[in-house]
Amino acid sequence: MANLYQDQGKYDLVLEVYESVLETKIRECGQDSLDVATSQYNIASVKETRGGRGAQEGACRLFLECEQIYAKVFGANHEETLDAAMRAQTVGEEKEDEEGEERDSDEGAEEDQVGDSGDRE
Repeated sequence: MANLYQDQGKYDLVLEVYESVLETKIRECGQDSLDVATSQYNIASVKETRGGRGAQEGACRLFLECEQIYAKVFGANHEETLDAAMRAQTVGEEKEDEEGEERDSDEGAEEDQVGDSGDRE
């Protein structure tokens, strides 16, 4: 359902779904589980895509929390840990498309965050 909402640009609804899932994962699995990190990563990706200073600060914080969980589970040099750390550092920066051309962080960012390019399931 969240992917459908995201494809339609309904980020507030996407966040409602993901935040509900996060609450359930925290309750069932504990704060430091991989399932919680996955949910936080997805929320951070949506917040980054949606933009706005508050959303980007929230995305950065969530990516950093993911990094901490991944480091505990996988180690500091694992690709999941390094990815979350990099995403935290680059929230809100311009992205480059496949041809290496810069684009605004909100233009085409949905491609970077949706489906096989950003969300984790």
